[in-house]
Amino acid sequence: MAQHHIDEAIQRGRELERAEMGRDTERLDWIEHHRATQAVHLGRCGWHVLAEGREVGFSGDTFRSAIDTAMNAENGNG
Repeated sequence: MAQHHIDEAIQRGRELERAEMGRDTERLDWIEHHRATQAVHLGRCGWHVLAEGREVGFSGDTFRSAIDTAMNAENGNG
């Protein structure tokens, strides 16, 4: 029974890892699409991303979260 729970946990971990890799691919595609994207690390304040053609930038605690915020805004989700 314990081995069954361990195997399930390992499988969930692999699924989460694949999902995160997929999100990273989406982020890289977004950066490639916005070739003039600028990113600034603000120290303890996180990251700020400004995409080509945008007047407003997007911030996040991590570089990934700043890109996610910009992607969501572009898709009308934020």
